[in-house]
Amino acid sequence: MLFSCLVDADYIDTETFYAQHESGLAQQRGGGASLPHLRAALNQHLATFDTETGINQLRGHIPREVRNKAGMTPGCFSLTVPTGGGKTLASLAFALDHAITHGMDRVIYVIPFTSIVEQNAAVFRKALGKYGADAVLENHSTFDAEKSSKGDKDSLDKLRRDSENWDAPIIVTTSVQFLESLFAAKTSRCRKLHNIARSVVILDEAQTMPLPLLRPSVAALDELALNYHTSIVLCTATQPALIETDDAEHSFAGGFKGVEELAPDPKNYTEN
Repeated sequence: MLFSCLVDADYIDTETFYAQHESGLAQQRGGGASLPHLRAALNQHLATFDTETGINQLRGHIPREVRNKAGMTPGCFSLTVPTGGGKTLASLAFALDHAITHGMDRVIYVIPFTSIVEQNAAVFRKALGKYGADAVLENHSTFDAEKSSKGDKDSLDKLRRDSENWDAPIIVTTSVQFLESLFAAKTSRCRKLHNIARSVVILDEAQTMPLPLLRPSVAALDELALNYHTSIVLCTATQPALIETDDAEHSFAGGFKGVEELAPDPKNYTEN
């Protein structure tokens, strides 16, 4: 973590020196809407949903119940909601509420497949209205930065700079990018690590975490939750057995401890 802080500061300091030497101005980094502004935009979007009929009643009930738990002490959480239950926006709403309540800096959404990354990023941008384009940083191997910046060189350069160290309020990325930021022995990858601290990290489809890296991944996430003011949310319809319990037969040794479920009645949702 200290190495990440040092490396990122060194890169930015060097960048600033050359930028001021060439143009007299420092390069623009970060910025965007504050988390309270993003929450207000999301609330406005959610208010447009019909939550009075059919399955929409459940889709309206889940975010309300989940958000009621945003004041809980930062740590490890699970969000168990069946497919189609609206867990994408419910998890974002919880994350924004939780981050604002506990003075966290950003929300990081980690997804195993690039197709879902693109889909969820689009959902978030739409939900956040006028702030969405600047607030949501999509970072994965197939992301077309030039297309996203619409040919604007300044926007393209800033997008690339923000991707270097995840200096944005909402990050949508792949499991590969996230795990490499935790473990890769490269300064360029490590620059992101200190910005994972003080974040709400949502692991979408958590059951797809790679088995060969499962124990070190869980250990690193647990360390972030214990000592770096980070909250981890295991978000899926099928929760993996990653929790260490007193029941040796069903316990994952070295797994998460004290995981709090955010959904009010996961079993009932599945049955209905």
